[in-house]
Amino acid sequence: MAHELVVFDNSGVLVDSESLGNRLLAGMLTDEVAPTTFAEAVEHYLGKSFADAARRCGVAPEACLVIEDSARGVAAARAAGMTVYGLASVTPRTRLGDARQVLGSMRELRDPIPALFPDPLLQETRR
Repeated sequence: MAHELVVFDNSGVLVDSESLGNRLLAGMLTDEVAPTTFAEAVEHYLGKSFADAARRCGVAPEACLVIEDSARGVAAARAAGMTVYGLASVTPRTRLGDARQVLGSMRELRDPIPALFPDPLLQETRR
């Protein structure tokens, strides 16, 4: 299947900011709304935006590919109806088993990209 949108989980896939981001979120919620622990921030807010990203881009969830590095994120993307590739840069491969494919690094995306995005412009840039 060709995909129209790739959604990268920025907290961990592109930069390892997940822990810091959720600690800041828990602190902000505690200060402004209600006492919130790090674990609660992860449980209630992590990986909730995949469907929203698709909607904002005008793309059906089934036409999206999510690159995700956490088991919870893989589950959230699958629940949204998206194809998910797990990235085992920090999380062990065994915990990402629900992903369609598990990659060891971003470099492993290079070869499957043409099949995932059969776009003439993309093919031209790879020559």
